[in-house]
Amino acid sequence: MGKRLKRIFQKEIPAVLPSLAGKELHFILKNNVTIHGILSGIKGNQLEVKNRISGTHSIMLDSIEEIIMDFVAPY
Repeated sequence: MGKRLKRIFQKEIPAVLPSLAGKELHFILKNNVTIHGILSGIKGNQLEVKNRISGTHSIMLDSIEEIIMDFVAPY
């Protein structure tokens, strides 16, 4: 089973955000910081992301450049 990456660019994020809740994601911010974790909450324009190392992060929606998620390839 191979894994593939799906990139969700900034203008696509608001439309797909509700379907990403509870999934493990990589958030690439505009300042080139990457935050890895599970999207645990959406409160207006702010996202809560939980990871195992440093706990919970709050990310403003407009600071995200893109979101990358892994998925298992169908072959």
